[in-house]
Amino acid sequence: MKRLLIILLFSIIYFHKSEGQVINIKKAVEEQVIDYNIIGSFDRLQKMDFLDANGQYYGKCMTMSMHSNIDSSVVIYIENGLMLICEDTLTQNMVLSEPAYVKLNPKEIKTFQLYAMCAEIHDGIPNKLTQYRLGNMADSNLIYITESINELLMNNIAGQGAVWAYTDGATEEDLLKYGATNTSIEKTIEILNKSNVVTRLNPILINDSSKVDSKVNRSSEAKYKYHILVNTYYIYLAGAVFLILIGTIIFLLTRKSNSV
Repeated sequence: MKRLLIILLFSIIYFHKSEGQVINIKKAVEEQVIDYNIIGSFDRLQKMDFLDANGQYYGKCMTMSMHSNIDSSVVIYIENGLMLICEDTLTQNMVLSEPAYVKLNPKEIKTFQLYAMCAEIHDGIPNKLTQYRLGNMADSNLIYITESINELLMNNIAGQGAVWAYTDGATEEDLLKYGATNTSIEKTIEILNKSNVVTRLNPILINDSSKVDSKVNRSSEAKYKYHILVNTYYIYLAGAVFLILIGTIIFLLTRKSNSV
């Protein structure tokens, strides 16, 4: 019986550790839970063909490496709308356009790509030689745009146009110079209208307000807290199930012993 209880106790501990707590990447860095490195994904020395510059300054264009410094599993949450600041001031700063969850086992090193958009239309593109650091969250309007890009699956030239329309005041003529088409510009305006953000491309919003999520519900902070709550809920639920199981086994063993 004692042996069985020990096995169940270790199962609870293992489950809790393997699940891993969810930590925002900025907090994880501040508390030295992880070390990280961020560079552009584009390799100037490797001849590659890209569709609409995907992989150079939008799309999966940023490469990140993480190293866990702790002895337990952890899930790092990377928020949509987080700015990545380039050490070279002549190269574009980037804004993340899709959130990510990265699970790290104890002391694990993991390398992966992130979806991002250029936030400075006239600067150079990121590449494997350009180093980046984590910045602050973008302003609320830019966050609404990156969230709409993610929701509409527009991590492409249309999404990039929406970012530039806001960050650089880009016009239709500007976007056409950077590879946009009449069709992609229509999609760009759709993103801006959904985001409820006015630019030179869409000086008048055309949108069904009933379909626009409230700014409170769409905030990244609210989503982050929600995911932590769900993660914690499942951990406690699993622990409760194990405790009920232990209590049932003890009850049955005691009852059997008394009957003998």
